[in-house]
Amino acid sequence: MGKYSGVSCKLCNLADNLTYFKSSLLCKQCILDLKGNVGVSPVPVPAAKEPTHKENKGIRPSSQQMVESLRKLMREHPKAKQGEYVKWLGVSQGRISQLKKLL
Repeated sequence: MGKYSGVSCKLCNLADNLTYFKSSLLCKQCILDLKGNVGVSPVPVPAAKEPTHKENKGIRPSSQQMVESLRKLMREHPKAKQGEYVKWLGVSQGRISQLKKLL
């Protein structure tokens, strides 16, 4: 593509069958090539994303189920600390406090 193209195709500099295509003068063949993606290498398909950490967790049990589990553990281990309930139920210490309020 030169500095001065005159009245010719912007891509191949031919002066035959010119039309405006996206605000540039192009010949009919270049327009067909652009529309048909002739000579363009295929775009590589991106790899599938790994599921995020949150997607791997699955469905959480309901609050009522957690309260029942905590109640059962508290009966079996009445002297256990909240940290131990955390390990057994797989929830945070704050969640154990919330569940204890629901008892």
